[in-house]
Amino acid sequence: MRYKSKSLLVWMGLILALLVPLSVTAQEPAPDVRNGKWIAGADIGVIFATADDEAFGMNYYGDYYFNQNVSIGPLVQFGFTGDLFQFGPSAQIKYTMDIDNRWKAHAQVGLGFIYANLRRPGSNNNEDDTSLLMPIGAGIEYRFTSKLSAGGTVIANIMDLNSVRGENFSLSFLGGLKWRF
Repeated sequence: MRYKSKSLLVWMGLILALLVPLSVTAQEPAPDVRNGKWIAGADIGVIFATADDEAFGMNYYGDYYFNQNVSIGPLVQFGFTGDLFQFGPSAQIKYTMDIDNRWKAHAQVGLGFIYANLRRPGSNNNEDDTSLLMPIGAGIEYRFTSKLSAGGTVIANIMDLNSVRGENFSLSFLGGLKWRF
């Protein structure tokens, strides 16, 4: 009999330990009001088809929302390998769509410039180039709290870095966090 009561208490404890966190996360957050607010974020990931093949990528951005769906702000992209440094600031316009109170999807397009510096192995000189940059992307985010979200973005960069590389297109897959102010 003593064994059954301990077993029952253990099972009740496990069920309670599972239900309490689920009940907290099951509550829908208040509707997201973005009008007149700044949202800043940072992403990390990989950039494919850079001047030095795949590169580690970092993005920093800030979005100022004119209304519930449309924002404008800076996007600064960095790409790194052992031989490559890539820097691409741009101004972005973004359209954000609410899927529900927690999930958001966005599409963005921008215009800026990109600078790439590549040190080729066995060469004494560095190759660098600067070009116009047009980043086009889409992403999705999940809102944890009224101030914090996590998400992922895919960005296609259209550019013309002919002296450093032959291709004029790169693709970034990034994920990170967003903070609301």
